[in-house]
Amino acid sequence: MRRCEPRPVLALFALLLVGLLALPAWGQATDSSPDTPASSPESTGEIFFDSVDVNVVNVEVFVTDRKDRPVLGLTQDDFLLFEDKEPVEISNFLAVENGVESTDEDEAVAPETEVAEEGGGAQSLVRPREQLPPDQRLHVVIFVDNLNIRPSNRNQVLGHLRRFLRESLDNQDRVMLVSFDGSLDIRQELTSIPELVQVAIDDLEKETGRGMDVERERQLLLRQIEEVGIDGDSINRGTAEIYAQQALEGIRIHASGIRNRTRFTLKAMESIVDSLAGLSGRKAMLYVSGGMPMLPGQALFEAWRSKFSSVPNLTGMVAGAAETLSYDSTADFQDLIAKANANRVVLYTLDAGGASNFSVVDASQGGFDLGAMGTASGGRIWGSDLQTIEQSGLRQTFQLLSDSTGGLSFINTRGLSKTLNHLASDFESYYSLGYRPDREADGKYHRLEVRLKEPGKYKIRHRLGYQAKDSDDRMSDRTLSALLLNASDNPLGVELERAAGSKESGDIYAVPMLIKIPLGELALLPDQEYHRGRLSVFIAVRNEKGGSSPVARVPMPIDIPNDQINQALGQYAAYEFTLRMKEGFQRVAVGVRDEVASVSSTLRLNFRVGE
Repeated sequence: MRRCEPRPVLALFALLLVGLLALPAWGQATDSSPDTPASSPESTGEIFFDSVDVNVVNVEVFVTDRKDRPVLGLTQDDFLLFEDKEPVEISNFLAVENGVESTDEDEAVAPETEVAEEGGGAQSLVRPREQLPPDQRLHVVIFVDNLNIRPSNRNQVLGHLRRFLRESLDNQDRVMLVSFDGSLDIRQELTSIPELVQVAIDDLEKETGRGMDVERERQLLLRQIEEVGIDGDSINRGTAEIYAQQALEGIRIHASGIRNRTRFTLKAMESIVDSLAGLSGRKAMLYVSGGMPMLPGQALFEAWRSKFSSVPNLTGMVAGAAETLSYDSTADFQDLIAKANANRVVLYTLDAGGASNFSVVDASQGGFDLGAMGTASGGRIWGSDLQTIEQSGLRQTFQLLSDSTGGLSFINTRGLSKTLNHLASDFESYYSLGYRPDREADGKYHRLEVRLKEPGKYKIRHRLGYQAKDSDDRMSDRTLSALLLNASDNPLGVELERAAGSKESGDIYAVPMLIKIPLGELALLPDQEYHRGRLSVFIAVRNEKGGSSPVARVPMPIDIPNDQINQALGQYAAYEFTLRMKEGFQRVAVGVRDEVASVSSTLRLNFRVGE
């Protein structure tokens, strides 16, 4: 399996792109720099390119009753849509009920009802799921957090998920399986073949998880606190102060370590969310974990305070809530939420912590008031109150991720198969509201709000915002999707070739690459002396350890003399560049956008560098 180790990635950027050279040409007749058209300096012909890139913002909306059952039969007139608190007009509306799109005629009859034709037959008023619009195709990523889960709990959940995937997803849906244990492991790229996902799940079940590491460390710290005696003479009290100080320092190290684990995990989730950005369609991530706290060490700090609050010399050592807040990871969670919303990714969270009860929690049911919870003092300090604080802290993060992106939290693991029906309902029954912003893409994050015209009757969920990306940003996203997910689409017929490469020093090779675009597939506009086109080329690289380069964009103007246009249409525009790469498995993705026709292609090439 290929692994992505987070830390080396940034160090690889300069290595991967420092040798990028550009020698664009059309056919074999032109040789120019990437920024200089191939036209003659004396040319006085001038042409203006003007392409319109229509951007529609789609918002998936889930409407349920008080028993969490999907509400069907609503129409566009039932909804109000707001951007940054200002009302916007809904230009696109789609209602999907039980996996199929409802037509206008459905409004007169109940869902799945048939009406008789004149000839005596029956005609269904719904279309097959595979005929849903392309921007409604479902992509599901199962993210298994091996760093924060017990293997037994994980395997129990995976058994239910295996059945869920087999019974609940359509063959047009695409599923991806990844795991994280400090390194990101892509177990199965996006696929519509369920058997491939099943095999990947089988392999994952054989591996260990690292969730017990934190549990063992926590138990050791609790034992240290509990074993300190605080009664007796001043000498014993002095000894108690020393041990208490050591225990407090241990809690601080423990909390700092959990905060780092949480940040690494969230960054890995962000990398997957980023890779999904370039996909057209609905996107969901199911996060399977024992949980990550926003306030690491909160219960342990409270346990320490409960035990030693009566010792005079220790009273001022820890400031209670203020001490806990110094390890607060809320901002890291908010970064992931913002990216998920910006990239149209709904987050679903599944608590595989092994607790005895199971329920569905959404924002309408409220959160947990940690300030109202008491703690035990004296004797064995880890009681039900501290356990409640620990579990509530984990559940809050599950809820935060799902509530802020329009998803659901599945808390605990009893009755999981039945409860996963709620997930199937989200995938199969929803409303899609689309609108066209009345401004240019500004790259900013904009708040979204959807209301029902009859408030209070039903519960409603949706993502809370989006990022207004311009065409370059969206093309960069598509190139990343091709690089990480092999999500290629090539209407321009682009070809990507490489030479063997030459060794420079150590394990570094210079690898020439060539992008070829059929000129006959491009929009070329004539002026006085030339047929002119304009391309943008996007390039991204990833090595076998998961180190990825940022996406590089290079403009590629094309000027063909009018008297050579017929000959040229049977040839290629070419862009040549050189990458400096380490020996080993490498992956290169390119995107090519025809700026005149607003048509783009992406593709990926895998190869091995060196011996």
